Amino acid sequence: MAGAGCSRKEGAERASPAPVGVKTITDVAGRQVTMPDPLRSIVCVNVGTLRFTTYMQALDLVIGVEQNELQPNISKLFNYVNNARLSKLPVMGDNGTVYEEEVIALSPDLIMAALDAESADAFREKTGIPVFTIPLIDNMFDAACYRPHLRRGASPVHVKRNYAAAQ
Repeated sequence: MAGAGCSRKEGAERASPAPVGVKTITDVAGRQVTMPDPLRSIVCVNVGTLRFTTYMQALDLVIGVEQNELQPNISKLFNYVNNARLSKLPVMGDNGTVYEEEVIALSPDLIMAALDAESADAFREKTGIPVFTIPLIDNMFDAACYRPHLRRGASPVHVKRNYAAAQ
C-alpha cells in the first residue's frame, strides 16, 4: 500500500503532445509491439529495465517505479543519481513482482519489461497495455548484449524524441 497515496500528478504535469498515431517495432523477444506515437509515459518492470530506460535518456517518461528502486544505492548509479525524482513516483511493484492494478491505474503508453515473449504476451493481455521486452543480463557492462539491445530498446523512445524535434 506504499503507493496508495500517490497519484499521476507529476506525470500529468509534463507538457507532451497527444499521440498522433501508432508505431510498430520489434522487441528483444522478436515480438511486433504496436504503441502510441509519440510515447508520453512508460513504466519499467523487472531487473534492468529502469536502468536501460535511464541510459536511453528517457527517465522523463517514467511514471511509476518498483519499490526496490527507491533506495539510493551506489552499486546502481542510475538510481543513486536520480533518486530524488524516482522517490516521488508511485510504486507499482517490487523487485520483479508487479502490482498489475497499480500499473493499470497509471495507464502508461508502454510497459518496458525484462520478460520472455510468452510472459510479455500474458502481461499485455492482463493489462491491455503494450509490453516491450528488453534483455535480462547479469553484467550491466556486457558490450555484446548492452549495445545492440540498448539500440533496439531505444526504438520506443526514438519515436518520442523525433516527434519533439519536429515541433
